[in-house]
Amino acid sequence: MAVRRSAGRSPEKLDVLDQKAIDAFAGRLGAIDVLFNCAGFVHHGTILDATQEQWDFAFNLNVRSMFWTIRAFLPAMIAAGKGAS
Repeated sequence: MAVRRSAGRSPEKLDVLDQKAIDAFAGRLGAIDVLFNCAGFVHHGTILDATQEQWDFAFNLNVRSMFWTIRAFLPAMIAAGKGAS
């Protein structure tokens, strides 16, 4: 499925594993109305099959990137007195 421009929206690429990129993106956008964090990874197999590298990647993508993104966008949302995360 392709992401397309519509009604004042346009797709943008963001490396959510890069905290500085997230902060810069949030700075460019300013206050937003909705923050939808949707990135994730699950390795194949059980936890016993996971390597340290897979665990680190999953934790960074599934947890740390969400924390960075919320922290980057929430102050402007609160200051504007609106928004949902």
